[in-house]
Amino acid sequence: MTSRPQPKRHEHRRRDAISKLTRDTFAPLVEKLGWEVGANDSSDKRELRTLAISAAARCGDESVLKEVQRRFALFTDQNDQAAIPGDLLELIFANAVRYGGLDEYERVLAIYRKPPSPQHKQAAMRAFCCTRDEKLIERTIKFLSTEEVKSQDLMYFYGGLGQNRLSRRKIWEELKANLPALVVRFKGNFSLGRLVQYSFSGFTTKKDEESVVKFFEDKDTKDYQQPLLQGLDAVRARTAWLKRDADDVSGWLKENGYTA
Repeated sequence: MTSRPQPKRHEHRRRDAISKLTRDTFAPLVEKLGWEVGANDSSDKRELRTLAISAAARCGDESVLKEVQRRFALFTDQNDQAAIPGDLLELIFANAVRYGGLDEYERVLAIYRKPPSPQHKQAAMRAFCCTRDEKLIERTIKFLSTEEVKSQDLMYFYGGLGQNRLSRRKIWEELKANLPALVVRFKGNFSLGRLVQYSFSGFTTKKDEESVVKFFEDKDTKDYQQPLLQGLDAVRARTAWLKRDADDVSGWLKENGYTA
């Protein structure tokens, strides 16, 4: 008797198949559009170029990642500001860290500490959160408790870590452990609601929704009630979408040769 594939294994295969579809769709577009912004490029073309590069890089296209690393090295090694146009800054930093290691992480940390501009600092904050390395994820979360991270910057880290499937549960645990201190720290500040919302809004199961509701049921949530409800709505929407369409997506991927 053949055993049925485990859900996690099935999800992994589906994720790989979607990544392959994304590479097949966007990598040729990157090759067509190129990386350099032309003097007569429309805003739509610039936006499409950024979207194509970001999608292909995130899904691991080798040629795109090679160019990402080349430009990242030019910027960090030679201070070549022209190597990374402003509209590619976040995606290049993020994917250099996502597909890199300790070296790229340390380089982004150096940029965060001495950014050429506020835009570079924000890109560095988001890039920290893209690492797939377990130890670097833990290091980033510990970093949040240091004086280097200003209160106004904390929500960017929470947002980035909450979007990373490898760190979202860790940042949720961090929020739960530190909620009383955060409530005091951000009293009267809208950022508190963002921290709460971003810490769990990437979840995708009914069980997750129930655990969030249970955690907050005995808390005074008046200072972040609306973001809390918005986060729960996001979880419910994702859960419903997966329940409704996951099998159809898997079927289409199989029919079109993306999975066996």
